[in-house]
Amino acid sequence: MDRIRRHQRAAYEEFLGLVSDRCLPIDMISQAIVLSQGALWKHRMFRDPPSQKQNPDTAAPPEHISAIIEWRILAHLFDLHQALLEVGIHELGVLPAVDAPKNDLAQRITAIFRRTLPALRIASKWLKANVKYLTRDPESIALQATEKTEGMGHSSGSHNNTRNSGENMPSF
Repeated sequence: MDRIRRHQRAAYEEFLGLVSDRCLPIDMISQAIVLSQGALWKHRMFRDPPSQKQNPDTAAPPEHISAIIEWRILAHLFDLHQALLEVGIHELGVLPAVDAPKNDLAQRITAIFRRTLPALRIASKWLKANVKYLTRDPESIALQATEKTEGMGHSSGSHNNTRNSGENMPSF
């Protein structure tokens, strides 16, 4: 696990350095964000079991492994978002030129920060579109699935089902 964390940190720092040193073209910054979003979407939508051509005796990986991979991809995507935001924070702290108008915000946007704006726009739209996915609680979902499968094995009167009746559930 420690090796994975070190790799994640190295990838984050490398992306941050490449963006802040203006080594990446504007399109490549946006493509890195879109590629990470696409990897997460592909993993969530198409969790392919191993092909029968590869090895018919191989079983699909356990569900918890798939969830761990999903959260690792999401963490990577958040690292990219954080790198872009940190570049923006740093660049907005740079003082504007002396001859710039006093209250003109457009003059405070440096070239480095301007290069990140398309990727930040993509990232913010993705966050807004996926807020429901991001705020869900995977442990709660797993518990509900377990309760549902356990409830199928009991007769209707064998246990008290007040938890699922909605009486004590908060309304949003």
